[in-house]
Amino acid sequence: MNMKLKNWHTNLIALTISLIISIAATEVILRFVSPHEAYFCSIPNVELERKNKFHKFFNIDSSYHYSVNELGYRSPSLFSKDRFGILAVGGSTTDCIGLADSETWPWILEEQLNASLEKQFTVGNIGVPAFNSFHHILQVERIVPQFENIKMVVMLVGINDFSRFLHLPEKELVPERKELLHQTFVRHPRKVNERWHERSELWAHIRDAVNHIRIIYEVDNKSFDLHSKVAEYETAAKVESLPNLDYGIGIMMNNVLKINQYCSNNNLQLVVITQPVLWRKNMNEEEIKISSYGKSIKNGQTYSDEAMAKGMNSFNKTLIEVANQNDFYVIDLAENFPKTGEVFFDHCHYNKTGSKLVSEIVFDELKDILENNRN
Repeated sequence: MNMKLKNWHTNLIALTISLIISIAATEVILRFVSPHEAYFCSIPNVELERKNKFHKFFNIDSSYHYSVNELGYRSPSLFSKDRFGILAVGGSTTDCIGLADSETWPWILEEQLNASLEKQFTVGNIGVPAFNSFHHILQVERIVPQFENIKMVVMLVGINDFSRFLHLPEKELVPERKELLHQTFVRHPRKVNERWHERSELWAHIRDAVNHIRIIYEVDNKSFDLHSKVAEYETAAKVESLPNLDYGIGIMMNNVLKINQYCSNNNLQLVVITQPVLWRKNMNEEEIKISSYGKSIKNGQTYSDEAMAKGMNSFNKTLIEVANQNDFYVIDLAENFPKTGEVFFDHCHYNKTGSKLVSEIVFDELKDILENNRN
């Protein structure tokens, strides 16, 4: 009995030592082969066919090709010293959720610029669904220095800042910066972590793998009953007036000004784009159905379509005023974009026709900006 117990202890000690040596060896190898030193990435390196589970409800394709290169952006080309770099920043309306790579407006915009102007361009799309202006500050500050010859930041912003102001209590509107950093980047240098084990290379790689799986799972498997959502919206009481938006608008504008200051300090041109939405007064039955997806319903109440349209317009109008007052460029996409189901597949996301129209409007404005600011 004593001999068996002694052997068990010896085996456990040997196993523990072997495990420690293996972990240490793995850590050393990873630090040489694939170190997390100074690289920030908001979206992972992926290439896959994604399913649009709600394609019948929203009248979009049942599947689409989605890819992000190993550097963390969607584009047919790479940032390089011989290409004029434009960083496309935003949420899902920049990412163009539900559309194939070549159907997204930043991708089409790059093709238009390269076909029409003398220099070559790369438009790197780092749009991420649900990201707001707080995330965009970190993206611009951390991602721009990683790439060569980025000259311009084009930012489509507003819908997520507007929505979170309506849905979150005031005390939660300004996120804690450490948590925000982890939300913004699926991959980041391990040195930004505080706990000793999170500063290891092994932990960083495990985190990469978990984030990679999580992001793919959330997009491909997240589901809910849209028909029930519509039925709930139809019976909900419609509130015609929004709360005072000044605080939420002020937060977003302060964040935009921080981005503009960074761009000014680093010889970058900032171009902001206003956010178009489908919401309006007197929408038809189909438009009401697809746009109800973008509203929250609490205690049997929700805001009316006209109220939501006015709220988004307030954010857009103030963005234009702030841009004009601070001498950075603004493209009023919302003013020039039709409010119809022919270009939207829900309350704010574009179908193929809409995405192409976005690129055309943005291209016309950018062409003038670029030609008027030749070096």
